[in-house]
Amino acid sequence: MMKKLIALSLLFVAQNILAATLTVPSNGNIQDVVKQAKDGDTILVEPGIYHQSVYIDQQNITFRGLEKDGKHAVLDGQMKLNDGIITSGHGSVIDGFHVKGYKGN
Repeated sequence: MMKKLIALSLLFVAQNILAATLTVPSNGNIQDVVKQAKDGDTILVEPGIYHQSVYIDQQNITFRGLEKDGKHAVLDGQMKLNDGIITSGHGSVIDGFHVKGYKGN
């Protein structure tokens, strides 16, 4: 039992060490950065307005919109796009976005 606990602890530490933080610059292409992400990574999105849909299929991704000087990361579908954010990976965290103007979610 103790060996299993140690093995799980080492796995958890290894995942955190290998995880990267990727940043989307203001008005950059979010999906391009998402495609680069690996399981366990964090994706930070600079404030700006993004007219795009985001599809996340990696595991344990943290997807966070940043706020600076009162400005936020805004996903705006302009009533043309169906979905703002879709994730199929387990353990995803989505935080800090203003999402508007999508026909679906």
